[in-house]
Amino acid sequence: MKTLLVLTALCAVTLAIRDQSISVKGKLLCGSAPARNVRVKLWDEDDGPDPDDQLDAGYTNANGEFSLSGGTAELTGIDPVLKVYHDCDDGIK
Repeated sequence: MKTLLVLTALCAVTLAIRDQSISVKGKLLCGSAPARNVRVKLWDEDDGPDPDDQLDAGYTNANGEFSLSGGTAELTGIDPVLKVYHDCDDGIK
């Protein structure tokens, strides 16, 4: 009987996990100039013991444009975050 309850609970959790995805595109500028070759990453930030998931990463092109997309399987909704690794060389980190 306990085995049946455990299997039922595992099936319920498995069915509750769903694939989710996100995409983002944009253009980065430093003042009025395109921010070229800037590292950008798309993350799903998670709470608790579940580690954050990097969904995609790339660099801006010569025009400062980028496009990222990715997905993950989660029990709850994803919390997408775009991280930009650049400071426009303004001397402030």
